[in-house]
Amino acid sequence: MSEWSVVLPLAFISSLGHCVAMCGGFVFSYSASIEADASVFRKNAIHLLYSLGRLSSYVFLGLIFGTLGVVLSVTPVSKGVLFLVLGVFMIVFALSLVDNISLSQYLKIPFLDTKLKQLFAKASAKSTLVNYYLLGVGNGFIPCGLVYFFLAMAVQGGSALHGAGVMLVFALATIPIMYTVGMLYGVLQKIPKKWMTYFSVFLILGYGVLTFAKGVMMLQKAL
Repeated sequence: MSEWSVVLPLAFISSLGHCVAMCGGFVFSYSASIEADASVFRKNAIHLLYSLGRLSSYVFLGLIFGTLGVVLSVTPVSKGVLFLVLGVFMIVFALSLVDNISLSQYLKIPFLDTKLKQLFAKASAKSTLVNYYLLGVGNGFIPCGLVYFFLAMAVQGGSALHGAGVMLVFALATIPIMYTVGMLYGVLQKIPKKWMTYFSVFLILGYGVLTFAKGVMMLQKAL
């Protein structure tokens, strides 16, 4: 199971269930603020800028975590330990999806959470195109277990560009459904979310076990 064969299908399938449930409220909220007489061009521009805001945040985080992977992988032993930790995280996250346990509440950073709320308040005050972009940027930093999973994949690449690439593919794969969530929400409700959840769990769990196994092999070679 290669990394890139997991990113795109997992991101897209997860967006149909997890992302709609997690961020659908934000989409409905900003959509409600759009002027009733707004032109089709303006409406599409708003949705596009919001999505670009999310993409910007994800790519930025990918660069940071990709760089972090370089720092943490300075020796064969540290790289092996890193893969073990990431593997355990992925396995725990996959199991949390089965039990419907949200890990995000345990991973929140109070200071960041407060700043995000302030950003949303300011961006929502005026319905300018720039503010819709800023709403997307803020949305990208909201604590989310699925985002953490892909950031864990970004760390493994050992380069900033690889990390940015992982998060770019993740963001692009989630844009279509988030872009049209308002129109398709009624249809999506009819699709059993368990199917999408179980498929995501299968991929995440499989990749977590594979990552953990890589860590074990790295440590065996290094020690």
